[in-house]
Amino acid sequence: MGNNPFDPPQNFNSPNNSPQGPQPGQQPSGYPQQPPVGYPPQQFQQSPVPPQKEKNWFARHKILTVIFALIAIVVIANLSGGEGEGNTPTAPNSSQSPSPTDNETQADNKEPQEEPTETETPDEEPATQEPEPEPEPEPTGFKIGDVAEAGDMTYKVLSAKTAQSVGESFLAEKAKGTYLVVELEVTNNSNDSSLVTSSFFKLKQGEKVYEADSVASLVANSADGNDSFLGEDLNPDLTMKGVVVFDVPEKVAKAKDNLLQAQTGFWGTQTVDILLAR
Repeated sequence: MGNNPFDPPQNFNSPNNSPQGPQPGQQPSGYPQQPPVGYPPQQFQQSPVPPQKEKNWFARHKILTVIFALIAIVVIANLSGGEGEGNTPTAPNSSQSPSPTDNETQADNKEPQEEPTETETPDEEPATQEPEPEPEPEPTGFKIGDVAEAGDMTYKVLSAKTAQSVGESFLAEKAKGTYLVVELEVTNNSNDSSLVTSSFFKLKQGEKVYEADSVASLVANSADGNDSFLGEDLNPDLTMKGVVVFDVPEKVAKAKDNLLQAQTGFWGTQTVDILLAR
């Protein structure tokens, strides 16, 4: 049912229809209290907010704190382990001196030591003298200047020398090694003539045998201008002089134990050795 505009107005101040308002002199609820008239306005002070405590470094860096703690645990463990291994038994205190009774006991147990005596050193043996080299034995065979017989032939060596060439300048023969030139006399004691050649002679040095150089021997004999027995028929009881030349190494030519071997004839049925030394 709608309001009739012709109804009398309602009284909103009636106690039945209007809500109970504030009493005179009272402030409405929900509003800040106003001071009484004539008094200064009341100032409200807010309670101070307590300051927040700042967290320490370890609380703010928890991860780093955990890492440092682990590192510290490992270091401490290593140090404690190293100290355990390095523990060695301590030597007894050297400051503790033995008691007088111990010293007396040790002195009684020690045997009296003998005084050192001078040891006699044996006389030094004289230095051993090296034995003097024995003189070389005298040659027992024929040597230079001796007359050596071989069958019906007699040989006497007059000299032995070395040379690098023999003969005249335009006919000279040069040695491949060193010439050993032997000068000697030959005598035919047979009843027949004998043809004497360089093949009658050989040079022996140890186990080696050297033949005479026939060309160098002919050149050396012709250079003297004298008659030579080489290539000549030597009649009985005649003596002729000449030279025989050997082309040998230098050490052989200068050796002291060379032997000249001479034979009776071409076939050499009989021989004799002459040492080329005096």
